[in-house]
Amino acid sequence: MTDNKETIPPLAGYAEAAEILEWDKRKIGTYMKRAEEKNWPNSMFPEPIQRLASGPIWTRKQIEEYRDARK
Repeated sequence: MTDNKETIPPLAGYAEAAEILEWDKRKIGTYMKRAEEKNWPNSMFPEPIQRLASGPIWTRKQIEEYRDARK
């Protein structure tokens, strides 16, 4: 049996991304829409690694790096 903790990095959805960035979840959607319209420039907002029925998913590292780059 494989230990998934080694193969799956910590993930973040809307709520987690909003918490990390100290934003309202609606602001995440606004930034995502703008970045998607401009074909995801690196500095606008991280492109999700997957889109599920419940919403987009990022690695926690993507969101933390985005936050840190904005400071």
